[in-house]
Amino acid sequence: MVSNKDTKSIIDTVTSVTVQNGSVYVTTRSSRPGVENPMIPYRSPIPWILMVPEQGDMVEVYELEDGSTMAKACHSLPQGDYSLPDLGQRDFIIKPDPNTEVRISGQSGSMDINIKASGTVNVDGDSITLGTDGGDKPLVTDVNTGSDGTVSSVEKTTKTSAE
Repeated sequence: MVSNKDTKSIIDTVTSVTVQNGSVYVTTRSSRPGVENPMIPYRSPIPWILMVPEQGDMVEVYELEDGSTMAKACHSLPQGDYSLPDLGQRDFIIKPDPNTEVRISGQSGSMDINIKASGTVNVDGDSITLGTDGGDKPLVTDVNTGSDGTVSSVEKTTKTSAE
């Protein structure tokens, strides 16, 4: 655990990343000439969310009370046209690029989860349920568009479980 007592922290640039035996190590270069931290452990600020930094990212580097060094908390924003949406209290967002996000919102007394991806979304599990079993809300399975981009038909199903 990193405490603020008797620890020093600086922001360094990641020059290499190694994932080894389930752990992440980074080599960082300081803005101070000739200072490099080779293969130091990288820890995410939230233990259940693991984010592996990439070369060029800015991370916090801590010198601990026992003299060891570790890095955590990536401070670099993703490349490209990147902006965060409006967030409210109890909102949580993971947004690794401009077109991908997982958002958990707790505005209405319940928690909503929204997923958007720039690539493929994979869902896996012993059982996957969409909606309430036996519900009467159809799920869209396909949208067909004409050459001009307008929607020509929508295919739906009343199934709510993967088979």
